[in-house]
Amino acid sequence: MSLRFSNKDWPKELEQIYYDRFLSDYRNGQFVVPNDIFSIPDVLDCLENEINSAQAVAKLVKNLFYRGINSVLIVGSGSGRLGTQIRALLPLVNLIEIDKNQFVIERLQNKHKNDIMRKSYHTDVCHMPFDNDSIDVIICYSVFRYIENLNMALDELMRVVKKDGKVIIAEAKDFYTIEKIKKILNIKNISFKRGIIPSVRLPHLTFYYYLLTQYTKDKIITEFINERRIITNTSYYQSAFELAGSSLGSIYTLVLEKSI
Repeated sequence: MSLRFSNKDWPKELEQIYYDRFLSDYRNGQFVVPNDIFSIPDVLDCLENEINSAQAVAKLVKNLFYRGINSVLIVGSGSGRLGTQIRALLPLVNLIEIDKNQFVIERLQNKHKNDIMRKSYHTDVCHMPFDNDSIDVIICYSVFRYIENLNMALDELMRVVKKDGKVIIAEAKDFYTIEKIKKILNIKNISFKRGIIPSVRLPHLTFYYYLLTQYTKDKIITEFINERRIITNTSYYQSAFELAGSSLGSIYTLVLEKSI
């Protein structure tokens, strides 16, 4: 996974933290995104307001299925930003979102309780409570990098998708995960098409999570976040998000086809 980039807006000290500490810790497995970070409302609010990548994936779905579809399943709903973009472009589809984080699902259920065509379920991609051949399109955006059992997840996805439907796997900046999935698909003899969505403004989310975990622990990071809080009059969650920044990058895609 390539996380190297140039961010001209970073102070020199923060750039050094990124390259000298964060990248090393992340690549060596010493930094793992805490699961409970997605149970913080302010974090989900920050993620929901970032719509560039969600719009890009939603447009891909619409372009692939211009004749119309009845049902879309989003695996790993997170803040719900992708679901909201799908709903905007495909307003008549039955939208289903799942996530293994119960707080995330409760938040979505409460927020969209008046949308009778948008349902959310607390479940895992490897054990989905849906019938065989029941969903037209399944979208997994920036999800597979966190899945331990890729084989089981792929088997479950292919079980649930309709025989004339498609599974879209997309990973922002993460070419390595896409290559791992490709090898498994070839072994399973599952047909797929590779693609790329270029030049998308992508937030540095993993670095954002890192900054949050180091707030109050690391003097330099704490000073930078607090300084931005004063300037922008925002929470430290939003200040850290802005400090982490974004850069142009590519979203790599695999479109899996279930033969009739």
